[in-house]
Amino acid sequence: MPQPPDDLQKTLMGAPEVEARDPLVGQTLAGRYRILKKLGEGGMGIVYLGEHVMLEKKVAVKLLSEDMSRKQDLVQRFMQEAKAASRVGQENIIDVTDVGQTPEGMVFFVMEFLDGQDLSSLLRKQGAPPWPRILHIVSQICRALSAAHAKGIIHRDLKPENVFLVERGGRQDFVKVLDFGIAKMSGAEGEGARLTRTGMIFGTPEYMSPEQARGEKVDHRVDIYALGVIVYEMICGEVPFKADSFMGVLTKHMMETPQSPSARRPELGVPADVEQFVMRALSKDREQRFQTMEEFAAAMAACDWGGGGAEVAGAARATAAPKPSTAESAHGEKRAKGKHGAATGIALGALGLVLASAAVWILLGKESAPGAPEPAAGSIAPAQVGAVAAPPAPTAAASAQPGEVTIRLETTPAGAEVVWGGEVRGQTPVTLPMPRSTVPTTVTLRKEGHADRPVEFIPNGDRGFVLTLEPIAAQRTGGVRPKSPARRPEPRPASAPPAPTSAPAAQPTPEPPPPPKPAPVEGLKDPFGR
Repeated sequence: MPQPPDDLQKTLMGAPEVEARDPLVGQTLAGRYRILKKLGEGGMGIVYLGEHVMLEKKVAVKLLSEDMSRKQDLVQRFMQEAKAASRVGQENIIDVTDVGQTPEGMVFFVMEFLDGQDLSSLLRKQGAPPWPRILHIVSQICRALSAAHAKGIIHRDLKPENVFLVERGGRQDFVKVLDFGIAKMSGAEGEGARLTRTGMIFGTPEYMSPEQARGEKVDHRVDIYALGVIVYEMICGEVPFKADSFMGVLTKHMMETPQSPSARRPELGVPADVEQFVMRALSKDREQRFQTMEEFAAAMAACDWGGGGAEVAGAARATAAPKPSTAESAHGEKRAKGKHGAATGIALGALGLVLASAAVWILLGKESAPGAPEPAAGSIAPAQVGAVAAPPAPTAAASAQPGEVTIRLETTPAGAEVVWGGEVRGQTPVTLPMPRSTVPTTVTLRKEGHADRPVEFIPNGDRGFVLTLEPIAAQRTGGVRPKSPARRPEPRPASAPPAPTSAPAAQPTPEPPPPPKPAPVEGLKDPFGR
C-alpha cells in the first residue's frame, strides 16, 4: 500500500507545515542564505527553503545535522552528493550552486529550488501514465544518467522519489534527477576516499540490482536495472518484488524471475516488444541487460504502444551527446523520506556471504524473461534497435501445460545449444517445458570452443540451473589441445515424446531404457533431487 506523504510532500501538496519551531529558521548561513522554513528530512540531511539575501532568489539548502557533521565519513559522503551533481552539469540533474559551513560546524550545500512533484507522487495520485508520457519521462532520465556515467558517476539509488517533475518552458514533466548521496564516483575523489567497500549494501531494496544486493562491486549497470524497475512500476502500478523485510526483497531480486508485465496486468494488453524490453532491463545477469543508457533509450523508443515513439527517438539519439545546462531559474526542491524509506547502508554479514557464494539459483516462477547474447557496448542507431530491443524468443514455450514442468537453463557464456531427446531445443538462456516424470533425464549443453556439459535431473518439478561452461583451451595438457568430444545423438529419455513417423504404429513402442548417467558435474547440485 502507498505510504503517506512525507513532510516535504505535504508541504508541496498544500498540507499544514511542520509545527515545531526550528532554531535555524530566520538565521542567515554564510552571510548569504536566509533560512525561511523547513521542507523535509532525507537520509543524509535536512532540506530548507532559503533565499539569497542579495539576489532575493529562492534556493534549497541541504544541511547535515550537527551530530552527523562530527563524523568525517558522513561529511565526505554528504559533500560527495554536491560534487557528483555539480560535476555532471546536465540540465536534467539538479543544479548545486554553493557549499559552506556554519559557525557550529554544520556543513551545507545550496541547490536550485524546484516547484513540482516527484514521480512517486505522480504514480500515487494518477496511476500508471500512458506509454507516450512514460517515454517522455524515462528518456530524460536516460539523458541525465548517460551524462553522469560519462563522468564516472553511478547514482546507485535511482527510484521514483529521486525523479522530480517540474514545468519548464510551458511544458510539463521536465525531469530533474536528485539525491546523489550514495553515488559512486570513479577517480581519486571517489575511489580514494573508500566511502564504500565490497560487502556493504547501499540503496533502496525495491530498486536494487542483484549484484548490488549481494554486496558486490558495482558499475553503471545497477542504474540500468533500477530504471528497468521504474519502467515496470510505471506500467504495472507496482514494483516487481515485495516482501515483509529488507532482506526478503533483496533475496527476490537475487533469486526470483519477475512476473512479466502482461502476466501481472493482462488487461493492459502490453505489446510483446515492450515486455521484452522491460524484462531485458531486469536481467539478473548484468551482461544480458542493456549495456548503456543510450541502448536503453533507443530500445525503448523503438517499442510501439499507441504511438509516441517517434518524438522520443530523437531524444534517445541526443543521449549520446549530453549538453551542459544553462542556468535555470529556481523553481523548487524535493527531498525527504519516500515510501520505500531512506537510502540504507548495512553490512551483508554471514547471510550475505552465503548468498554471494551460491553457485545455483533456484528459479521457482513459471514465467521467465527471454534473453539474448549481449551486443557490443556503445551507441546504436535507431535502425539497429530491432535486434537489441527484441531478442529472439526461445523455441520452447514460456510456461508449462498441465502435466508438464519447466526447466530454466542459463550458462556463462550464454548462447549454448540445449540438446534434449536428440534434438536442439533452443539456446541459453531458455525455459524448457517437458513432461513430468520420476525417471532421470539428461540435457546436454553445447557451445563452440567449450566442453559439452551434461545435466542430469529428475523432471518431477520446476527448477533452474545456472552453469559455467568450461573452455576447451583450459583443458590443455602438455601443450597439446585435445579435440572436442565427438557429438553423437542424445539417447531419447523415457519421458520424451516419441519421434514423429510417417505411419502410425500398430502397437505402442516399448520405452527405451533410461540413458546412462554422466559423470558427476563439479559444482552442480540438484536441490530437488530425490
